[in-house]
Amino acid sequence: MIDWKTRLFLGGAMAALSPVAAYAEEADESGNGGIAEIVVTAEKRASTVQKTAASITAFDADALEARNLNGAADLGGIVPNVQIGSLTREMTVSVRGISSANVPPAQDSSVGIHYDGVYLPRPSGANGAFFDLERVEVLRGPQGTLYGRNTTGGAINLISKKPVYEDEGAAEISFGSYKAMSTRGMANVVLADGVAAVRAAFATNRHDGYQKNSIDGPDLADQEEVAGRIHLLIEPSDRLRMLFSANYYHRGGAGGSHVNIGQAGFDPYRTTSDAPYRLDNTSYGFVADLTYSFDDFDIVSLTSYRRDTVDVTFARIAGVPGSGSVRLWNPNRNVSQELRVATTWDKPLNLVLGGYFQHERNGDHVDFYISNARTAGFNQRRPNVAARSLAAFGQADLRLTDTLKVTGGIRYSSDKKHDLDGIFTPIGVPGFATPNLRGKWDEVTWKAGVDWQVTPNNLLYANVGTGFKAGGVGPIANFDPETVTAYEVGSKNRFAGGRVILNLAGFYYKYDDLQVTSVILNNNIATGVTTNAAEAEIYGAEIEGSFQLTPAFRVDSSLSYLHSEFTSYPQAFDPITGTTVDLTGNRLPRAPRWQFNLGAQYEAPVGAGILTARVDFRYSSSVYFSQFNDTVFPVNGVPSAPYALAYEGGYTRTNASLRYEPDDGPWYAEVFVQNIEDKAVIEYANATATSTVAGFSAPRTFGAKLGIRF
Repeated sequence: MIDWKTRLFLGGAMAALSPVAAYAEEADESGNGGIAEIVVTAEKRASTVQKTAASITAFDADALEARNLNGAADLGGIVPNVQIGSLTREMTVSVRGISSANVPPAQDSSVGIHYDGVYLPRPSGANGAFFDLERVEVLRGPQGTLYGRNTTGGAINLISKKPVYEDEGAAEISFGSYKAMSTRGMANVVLADGVAAVRAAFATNRHDGYQKNSIDGPDLADQEEVAGRIHLLIEPSDRLRMLFSANYYHRGGAGGSHVNIGQAGFDPYRTTSDAPYRLDNTSYGFVADLTYSFDDFDIVSLTSYRRDTVDVTFARIAGVPGSGSVRLWNPNRNVSQELRVATTWDKPLNLVLGGYFQHERNGDHVDFYISNARTAGFNQRRPNVAARSLAAFGQADLRLTDTLKVTGGIRYSSDKKHDLDGIFTPIGVPGFATPNLRGKWDEVTWKAGVDWQVTPNNLLYANVGTGFKAGGVGPIANFDPETVTAYEVGSKNRFAGGRVILNLAGFYYKYDDLQVTSVILNNNIATGVTTNAAEAEIYGAEIEGSFQLTPAFRVDSSLSYLHSEFTSYPQAFDPITGTTVDLTGNRLPRAPRWQFNLGAQYEAPVGAGILTARVDFRYSSSVYFSQFNDTVFPVNGVPSAPYALAYEGGYTRTNASLRYEPDDGPWYAEVFVQNIEDKAVIEYANATATSTVAGFSAPRTFGAKLGIRF
């Protein structure tokens, strides 16, 4: 264990990291070919990445398109200390070692995902937002003041393009391996110049399954997605802005992609299953975003209603014919309201004050069959799983001099949850009620920071703050909130006339009651159960750089180091042996020590147009998917490490693309290849007494796209 003196040295000497990737492709204000910055709203007011004293990586629309980032999972590996995978019903996100997996209703993710400012308690629909986006912001570290609960790891903000007062449109179609076909489209129509406009966009994605089924049944790991969004902007005066939005997303197909990696000679892209596999996930929502501007401040109201339904059927034991099937059906309704006031005056003191309300109601239903005949098993219905959250928050920035600023913030949160009226019915036997569980938690979180604008292009900052993740209920017992105290120092820099951006940050986190999810057999079904580990310690460093080496050649890169450790976890329950194990000193799941990313882009004039070549390379060191790591303990009296298979060694991944766009034409064409190494990478893994099941990333794929703008 590294002592405090060494940590202090690492925090100052490595001074590591804060995000860089937020820049547009056009020249900066000086016209010297420098890298322009993206405007972000990570702190609930407009700023730029280089002026924001926090670890934030942002991608604008051009960067998303250049890197072929088509879903939230594509962010994993290219943002420092961020890992993203996909489970049967939820997306799993890990930021600086803090993650959530097997997130059932009434439990929460540790990384908050926000879609046009609205918090998504169920992250299953996040991929449906990745089209016609203005930008993506990834905030690393707890965001306990402005974003509140369930952001102990960080937050991801997805911001779609809004209506503009200019008629325009776009369309794109792409084809690729596994009979892939994707479409994109957008239309922006001015209803009354300067007063009203509407913008509508859609996306579809489909491909055949890349995991072949050896017997009757569908190939798995396919894709069938359709998504749409519409915005109506009304500005009846210079002071009032009203934005009304609706969005829809559906994912169907077979889904799946589970493989029993404990079987001898397993193939990550082949399975043997005669069980039904089916996905029928739907998300839609409505948002009213209203802003009224006074002379010195804005009042913002953000009202949202969402429905999310996850409906997944898969084999009970992957790769074992006749083993039966499991259906998870989770309908969700969510209502939220945020009201905040933000000053806009040109004064040393600026404020953001607000209140927040959210109510979420879930159903958590399971159909479990131990054979394909469905003559044995059970049905579980938990129709009344609910959560309510209230919060009040404020943050103040005080500029002491023209270059020195201090920041302070505080938030009070109150959460209630319950899981009532559940019925458990073994097949052929009368059902019985499951325990009614209730919980209530209150928490105060805060932030303090200082930043010094040493020169117009160089910023130094230091922050300390707290965050918390709400406690939870069920399906067996309640668990307590997770809390963190986080320290961070950083530096953001522009050099060489804006042609070089170099950002550094170093951080140290102390977690108490860290929530950890284990898979246990509950009523004979593998169930994710969350408990509180005693303590955990995380520290690390990150560096991001972007270099416009010539007007035509640009390089983006990042390097991150992460140390994560359970500093006290003496009573971890092992579901395989039914005993407790001391995991003190183990690494946290989904927390690779090293990540490296390198992207290079070159533009060359060809004929009457520009040919753009881009290569993106990333490396990740090894990662465990269980808090047990490779711990050895007796299984039936024999020393064993049953969780060691839930592990991915270090790997690389390389993507490349070649794009042509004529100087005077509205069209473009591109060819691309992803996962050139054709490496099967484990994205998640669960170990039980009967099997160790894993899901793998896609094999090498390639394709071509053609688009037009008008």
